[in-house]
Amino acid sequence: MRPTECPREQDVMDAIASGRWPHRCDAELHAHVEACDLCSDLAEVVVPIRDDFEQTLYEARVPTAGATWWRAQVRARLEAREAASRPIRAVTAVALACSTGLLAAVLTLAWPWMRTWLWAQGIDAPVLPDPSGVIALLAGRGLPLAIGAALIALAAPVALILALSERRH
Repeated sequence: MRPTECPREQDVMDAIASGRWPHRCDAELHAHVEACDLCSDLAEVVVPIRDDFEQTLYEARVPTAGATWWRAQVRARLEAREAASRPIRAVTAVALACSTGLLAAVLTLAWPWMRTWLWAQGIDAPVLPDPSGVIALLAGRGLPLAIGAALIALAAPVALILALSERRH
């Protein structure tokens, strides 16, 4: 049965880790490694790993402190710009929604005049439903629906701003 521990195993590991193995260690340790199967296997496995580690350290390109500082400054500026633009984007979205609604309202109110003008130009314009009928429907049976729609329209910008704002704890 093969031993699972060797009292000199740590000595072999220390010699390999410090770079003394195989050329700068004593002859007694060399003789032990040649005689002990466990330590010879250890040296056979750990030496290539250590060599690969040293090669990696040699080839590693660590950026200079100035480059690291510059990258950190650029990143901080980008993050600050992003944080500053969130409320602006929210207000822009609300303004776009409001202007779309205003355009729809103006077109609805101006449609009878536009239809007359198009007819005078010889263009047959489609007949749109009378907006006063829609308003009467909402005021009559659909009042809860109208109130709900108004509340959603008022709460949507607030919810959008809260959703886009950065939370600080």
